[in-house]
Amino acid sequence: MQLMIKLTFSLAVFFLSLTIHAQSVQTNAIIIELKAVNYNDVAINASSRDAEVNMDPIANTTRIAIDPITIKSDNVEFDKAIEMAEFEPFVFKMVIDPMMLDFQSRQNEQVDATCFATINGITQRIELKLLITSKKTSTLNTYVLTGTGRIPLELFELKDKLSILKDDISFLFTQNITAAYR
Repeated sequence: MQLMIKLTFSLAVFFLSLTIHAQSVQTNAIIIELKAVNYNDVAINASSRDAEVNMDPIANTTRIAIDPITIKSDNVEFDKAIEMAEFEPFVFKMVIDPMMLDFQSRQNEQVDATCFATINGITQRIELKLLITSKKTSTLNTYVLTGTGRIPLELFELKDKLSILKDDISFLFTQNITAAYR
């Protein structure tokens, strides 16, 4: 009986210590901006604020999913082409190491990263340029992550569905990440 009480007490202390030092990671809304050019050399500017972001702090991964219907542009033809294509969500997965975030935010340098994008049912690797800035307190780290990249039309077989586009789609995303330490 005494052994059982000691074991229960030891387990309670162990789980309490895990909880005290727990870390929570949270992300606010992500803003995604797209830029492209149509065949008449007219710039197309589009954006979406309805992306779904899932972060796994244990695996250091971030998954961003965008329903293409939420992408709105200044070009009616582009919006109609996106709607007619009936795309599945565009999904971007990348590994973001918190140690790298911390180091790079102090250096204020651009980071080359790799992202696996699934667009039009095709998964390919695309290159990203990331810039990370941070604000830190003793219990909270706030990072602003800005990324840029290109979505090659040929790589994802988008030329037929988005035939109004002359060249690849450039994108920029901004994400706020908050890591709280207790």
